[in-house]
Amino acid sequence: MDGVRVNQSQAISMIAKGVDFYASALHGFSISRGGNTGAGIAYGEALRRFKEDEARIRYVVKSYSTPIAWRLDDGTWVVPEEKYSATTSRHQSRVRRAVQLAEYEAQA
Repeated sequence: MDGVRVNQSQAISMIAKGVDFYASALHGFSISRGGNTGAGIAYGEALRRFKEDEARIRYVVKSYSTPIAWRLDDGTWVVPEEKYSATTSRHQSRVRRAVQLAEYEAQA
């Protein structure tokens, strides 16, 4: 897997900056225009939204193989409220903190 190996806490900063990383089961990676995002095992509303956004996705955060957040070509973050396992829920919390950090840094 490409990207910087980090711990779970460091992943927050990596997500906020849009840097490719892996932290055990949590990983984020950039997508070039027209690149393969790999829908993984998303389901429900998250899968519908992911497929709807797929052509515009430039960065994806996955928990195991499930996309739990993505940044669009206009910089907008999408973090579906889908419920998953306890581990993926912790990953979702980290992503939410990272998105808040990214938005704060964008305003500074």
